[in-house]
Amino acid sequence: MLATIDGSGNVAGYCSGNSLTRGPAADFAPIIMTARHCVGTQAEANTTVFVWSYQNATCNGTPPNPNTLPRNTGALLLKTHSGSDWTILGAYEPLATHIYAGWDGNYWANNATGTAISHPMSPAPPGGPFKRIAFATKIGDTTCTTADGSVSNASVYTAQCTNSTIRRGSSGSGIFDDSGAARIRGTASCVSR
Repeated sequence: MLATIDGSGNVAGYCSGNSLTRGPAADFAPIIMTARHCVGTQAEANTTVFVWSYQNATCNGTPPNPNTLPRNTGALLLKTHSGSDWTILGAYEPLATHIYAGWDGNYWANNATGTAISHPMSPAPPGGPFKRIAFATKIGDTTCTTADGSVSNASVYTAQCTNSTIRRGSSGSGIFDDSGAARIRGTASCVSR
């Protein structure tokens, strides 16, 4: 879960993100992927708090207090792309997680299935949303208008959820293919309801 902090020290918004590994060698560099409309400037990256392991121990269980969980604060904005609404960040210290996702930048075929793991806003307990899962099928390629008003012309996929919806707060979560290799194919954004 990502929480962006405003100038007064209050939470300005919640998003999702994933720690990424670089290449098959799995170097465990402190790299985090999210949506550009969540963290799109260095000023926002400086004040972002990354909370790890915010999830229930059992299905429909009570979420932990996010203030007791491992976290990282602040990051360097490495790369951002407004057209496809993604950002890559580098944490200033080792990540407080041991789970890293791989990624695949190759074309994702239509009718392929995937999984989204995110921290949606609704319903949200105090302190932000705990982890949810949604299953989806990639149904096409598209463009979209992101929250900052830019129109995507890059590789943007349309995925339709089959068991749930991806809600506000899910932006920046990885959409994983079902290869069994935990490979991210894209970042959740441009959610239509």
